[in-house]
Amino acid sequence: MSKAFEQQGADIILPVGGNLGAPYAAASEKSKKSLTIWVDSDGYGLLTAGKSILLTTVVKEIGASIKSVAADVASKKYTGKAYVGTLKNKGVSLAPFHDLNSKVPAKLKSEILKIKNDIIAGTLKI
Repeated sequence: MSKAFEQQGADIILPVGGNLGAPYAAASEKSKKSLTIWVDSDGYGLLTAGKSILLTTVVKEIGASIKSVAADVASKKYTGKAYVGTLKNKGVSLAPFHDLNSKVPAKLKSEILKIKNDIIAGTLKI
């Protein structure tokens, strides 16, 4: 499947499916034609094949949701309303660039940080 994406010109593939994305990362590493963005938990600690082309991970910070719900229950403020993880409440994050850190330009890292901070501040609506 990653080969099909690469043939269409994809240089970064984000397979959303947790560990089901491992074959994509392995294929991308073998072809050397694309990078992978992982999802859920930092793929760098999970992958064997594919680490060298792992750009980052969109991390679901499950611990933050558990702490939030537990605090609401303890303070008797729990309503059963769905918890939505955001950058502001630290329910989601981006993992480090790991092996590719030196390949990501400082200017791009700075732009990503600015976008993150603007989203948290509410000045950039998504």
